[in-house]
Amino acid sequence: MKKKIISLTLSVAMFLSVFPTTFATGGSLTNFKKKNTYVPGQFSDVAPGAWYENTVASAYETGLIKGSSETSFNPNGNITMAESLALASRIHNIYNGGSGEFTQGSPWYKVYVDYVVKNDIYELASQHSHSQLNANWSRENFIRCLSKAIPEEELNEINSIPDGSIPDVFWKNDEIYSLYRAGIITGNDEKGTFNANSPIKRCEVATIVARLIDKSKRVKFSLSGGLVMPDSITIEEQKDAINIGNRIYLHATVLPDTLRTNKTLVWSSDNPTVASVDDDGDVTGLTPGEANITATTVNGLSYTVRVKVMDLRPKFTYDSVKELAIACSEAGDAGIRMSNYLSAALDDLLDRENIYLRYSMIKKEAESVSWDLTTAIKILKKHVPVKLTDGSTLLELAEKALSANEKIIALEMTEDTAIERSIELYDLVSDYLIHTSAIIGIVADMSANVVK
Repeated sequence: MKKKIISLTLSVAMFLSVFPTTFATGGSLTNFKKKNTYVPGQFSDVAPGAWYENTVASAYETGLIKGSSETSFNPNGNITMAESLALASRIHNIYNGGSGEFTQGSPWYKVYVDYVVKNDIYELASQHSHSQLNANWSRENFIRCLSKAIPEEELNEINSIPDGSIPDVFWKNDEIYSLYRAGIITGNDEKGTFNANSPIKRCEVATIVARLIDKSKRVKFSLSGGLVMPDSITIEEQKDAINIGNRIYLHATVLPDTLRTNKTLVWSSDNPTVASVDDDGDVTGLTPGEANITATTVNGLSYTVRVKVMDLRPKFTYDSVKELAIACSEAGDAGIRMSNYLSAALDDLLDRENIYLRYSMIKKEAESVSWDLTTAIKILKKHVPVKLTDGSTLLELAEKALSANEKIIALEMTEDTAIERSIELYDLVSDYLIHTSAIIGIVADMSANVVK
């Protein structure tokens, strides 16, 4: 059950950040009119001077939020998903010139579920069960849904809230950050803590709604916490040399590891002709030599690692490369055809006749490849001492490819066993392709270093 809930929350977040909401031309916040009159003390549980007193009054007067009874508001009570969808529906409808009135059926929330789906406010609403719709909704899900009830242009930025400055909100959570910046949400403390997973309270809902539909009630503020500056930075040391043309990723660890820590880094190389580094810490070997790669934080902390670049590419004579390239490329052409047949075979996994037909084609190609690989191995034996950067030799790669190829030839399949053995065939052809492709790629690279 816990996994299902997590999956559902992620689906909600993904949906609400992808699909655009539908708005009518000419929608306006001026469409929200006063429908009721709030009398101070009307709700016995809304104390005079309470931080939410004025916003409860405003939300009540627009008719968007009612009391839990004639004399109480239940400010600390929670709001369910169904109630949230109803509220989002009414706000969207009124903004676009509607009355905000809906004819309820059975169950009462179905009309609102249909509305938010149709208007791209929350397209996944119809996939929720009755119990889910009647469960309390979190602050994050409520905000994500309600932020789709009016267009983005109504959320004018009046506060400077840098990415990462809200302590418990991920930097890329645009809906929440946009409401902070618009002065609709201020957080639960001076640092702006959001408490995303907590159930949202009715007093909080009233405040958010009042500020959402009336810009004069929005709040200008700043967060005292702000971004956290790094305490330290380290980079994993590189023990192995980089081959010319190869790349490595330098992983930097910036502490403290929090959502508010500013982890922006500036990367540099003191010898860019030997090794260059990009903004993400990817280092490329260019010429033989050594270079210091440094990462610097926004507050001036830095860490440097030394990388060594070597020319580890094997050298061949012109004739041997030409001879080897011909043999390997011929094997490679057949391998490409084998790959195509294999893909078709897997697509036809439920069709015994087609699988068997594809297998026959693969086996025919395998028999023609065997001769090419055997020839390649004879040529490669002249170059056994040549080592690759991972310690293997071209000969070893070719022998592995030939071994896989011979197993393909030896494999016997009938129409009755085609489905069951298709995975075995897949593994064998994959082994062949991996090793043959490695040979072809290496030969192509070596062609640039031929010693004539």
